[in-house]
Amino acid sequence: MSDDSLQIDELEDTEPTAKSAGVAKAEKPPKVGFFASIGQRISGFFARLFRPELVNLKTAGIGLVIVLAVWLLLANLSPVRVVLWFWSVDVPKLALFIFDVALGALVMWLWMRRRGQSKPAGGGEGAK
Repeated sequence: MSDDSLQIDELEDTEPTAKSAGVAKAEKPPKVGFFASIGQRISGFFARLFRPELVNLKTAGIGLVIVLAVWLLLANLSPVRVVLWFWSVDVPKLALFIFDVALGALVMWLWMRRRGQSKPAGGGEGAK
């Protein structure tokens, strides 16, 4: 008999039964204790929360930098005395740090804006 001709009798023998197809009686899951069930719920929650495609070296590094920045900001809540000529004031270090960063960002923005306007239009590398 050739491989390309199939008889009906041969097909009847290959029908999968419920047992061979993996369908079994509904078995009860093993009984789990109280603390084990709580542990499974907690670990299931964190398994859904920290998916491997979301938590990688880059996100862990960003999270570490954020935690360190917040810690340093909260550690510097003590006041400092700022003296400008004849005027003195006590200011928290945190407010002074934020003011310094904002002032630096403003200076850099103005400097980059001025440098961008000083270039002639169309005078780039690709101009002929």
